Amino acid sequence: MKPKYNDLQTSREKFKPKGIGEKKEKFTPEVFPDEQMIAVTEETEAMKTGKTLGKKTYVLSIGINKYQHERIPQLNGCVKDVERLEKVLKSRLGIPDAQYKTLQNEAATRKGIIDAFRDHFSQLKDGDTAILHYSGHGSQEPVTQDFIDARHEVPYGKNEVIVCHDSRQDGIYNIADKELRWLIHALQYPADGPPRHIHFVALFDCCHSGSMLRLSGEEIKVRLDNYAYEARPLAAYLGGQYVKTKKNGEVQLPPVNYISMTACSPNESAIEMASSGGLFTTTLCEVLGSAYWGNRFPSYTDLYSIIQHKIKNNTHNRQTPHFEYAGRVNPSDCFLQFGDAVTPHYPSLVRRAGEWGIALGAIHGIVADTVAGFEIPIFELSNTTDPIAYAVVTGVELEYTQIQLPSDIIPLNPIKTYLAGLVGRLLPVQINSSASEASAWVNALLENSPYQNRFLHTADAAFELRITGDGYTIYSHAPKAEELIYGVLGTGEAAARHILDQLSKIAKWEQINHIQNPKRQNINPEEISVNFLYEDADENEISYFLAPDQQHDSPFSQITISFDPEIGGIPFKIELKNNSKSKLWFYLIHLDRKFSIYQKHENFIKEFFPEEEMTLYDSYSNRTGLGFEDASLTEVLDVFLVIGSKEELSIPAAFEQKGFGADFGQIISLKGREPQWERPKAKTRGEIALKRPKANWMVKRLEVRVVKKE
Repeated sequence: MKPKYNDLQTSREKFKPKGIGEKKEKFTPEVFPDEQMIAVTEETEAMKTGKTLGKKTYVLSIGINKYQHERIPQLNGCVKDVERLEKVLKSRLGIPDAQYKTLQNEAATRKGIIDAFRDHFSQLKDGDTAILHYSGHGSQEPVTQDFIDARHEVPYGKNEVIVCHDSRQDGIYNIADKELRWLIHALQYPADGPPRHIHFVALFDCCHSGSMLRLSGEEIKVRLDNYAYEARPLAAYLGGQYVKTKKNGEVQLPPVNYISMTACSPNESAIEMASSGGLFTTTLCEVLGSAYWGNRFPSYTDLYSIIQHKIKNNTHNRQTPHFEYAGRVNPSDCFLQFGDAVTPHYPSLVRRAGEWGIALGAIHGIVADTVAGFEIPIFELSNTTDPIAYAVVTGVELEYTQIQLPSDIIPLNPIKTYLAGLVGRLLPVQINSSASEASAWVNALLENSPYQNRFLHTADAAFELRITGDGYTIYSHAPKAEELIYGVLGTGEAAARHILDQLSKIAKWEQINHIQNPKRQNINPEEISVNFLYEDADENEISYFLAPDQQHDSPFSQITISFDPEIGGIPFKIELKNNSKSKLWFYLIHLDRKFSIYQKHENFIKEFFPEEEMTLYDSYSNRTGLGFEDASLTEVLDVFLVIGSKEELSIPAAFEQKGFGADFGQIISLKGREPQWERPKAKTRGEIALKRPKANWMVKRLEVRVVKKE
């Protein structure tokens, strides 16, 4: 009898669907008839009132088939996308006409879109939801130099833009991502009032690169305007607002809170089919229109996992939807806040290359050697108490757990959603309270998503949540001494939720920190050469090769470097060579002492071919290095993880996490805390400045003495 997996641990993030390099079958797009998409069987309160969780939902949906400029390719399915999404959202949520606005073709000019955005969303109140949907051409344009100088963009960086009906006419610009950011900011942080909690969701069915093709007898177009645009002046972004943000000569980005899903990754194409519209919007509507969700929508992470899987399988890896979020949002919330998240915090089952698996993997704290052979309960979405089957774990990938279902059960329905009773590594935490009311808020929140199944309460944990009549504090109990990590004043729900959010950062940091090599793997670590180089105080370059079979806690993976604060940061770089016979993707992760997680290798969308060498990261290019500025410290530990995979991660940015930063070791008050404008991207990214940087030039002197012959 195989063991049941009862030691449920934590997290529910993203997953990786069908891998690279599998046999390409003939591409036949799957079409979802309208009657299959709308399958609502009972009217919910939200459908009667047009509200989600007691608040209103406003939609601005834009579809452009026809463009004025003769050289912008015309499209066929964008208006269909608008009509299909309207049918699904109104049917499921009961959104009144006054809260649902559409723009099509000639109405979707640059001015028309911006005016509609401001006018329609001006009705939003605190707690409401706003949805911006765009279906049409996407493109790129060179970013204005001011954003590069402020390090918001890399040299030769690009703006992602949506192409308006009248773009390129008489100098009319597209709408750039930075303009949309400002429009969202103005909704959430109005100049004439306090900040408002506006739940903003952006859905983009467009692309940034690609070509036109025809397959399987179905006319297929790519939603790309491939025109070679020029960079616009800074004053041309909306009404010149960015010019006014400059401080010390550097432009700043305004704070925003949003969740975004786009049709494809930056280096891919968004496909539309003449008969049914955009593949992304079509798939989204098919999933949301299913009656299997009952009186709720799936969480954002679950929805993305399902859509990504369907589209990648449907296009044989030609199109991969992209998911990102920023600010004060929770990707574990139900999509559009429709329904509550009180169901157990379990990941969904997904089909991958024709097989069922769990959307949770090693980066979420699943340890292959621990769960291998365990039987995992499988539930229907509507009933997480009574399992319909038990599946045996056969393997763990970075974002995905492989399972085998018993042969004697009724086959699972591929369009139905199932959950698996598997969660990632729990963060051991002591919880000590001397205030019953404050403790009650924490206990209530821990019973529900997203905090459920994330922490393990134990008396000997390395981290402690201390609850008093003044507020909540987090301490670490290191071998040497107790250390205050973070605290917040106040004992109400907002303070309790805030402290659990901060504790969740530690949980994620610990999950990444505990990734280990599986015992059995298809990548031989000895074939991956990783070299750490740094410069000592005498400017000698020291090289250190990582042990090929290192584990996260191997003593052979730790080195000690002498640091002189007078000299400043220690320049370093990490080099890699792929000596294997496989094409691989690599990710360089940096975990610092303040629980930030950085993706150091910015070129993570590039695969490494056999025998290819590359510098993953060079701190000197940023004029930074390792070290610390706190005079009370005598040493710090920086952790670097080089992760190699035969499959590209679905969301490499999921590694990223802003830690406690300047608030580390502080007790803060939520009252009067203003959102911070995004100043130039930190030169540090977990490092400190070089106090004695080297000049970027050199000279050699040669004197030639010419002597007259005697």
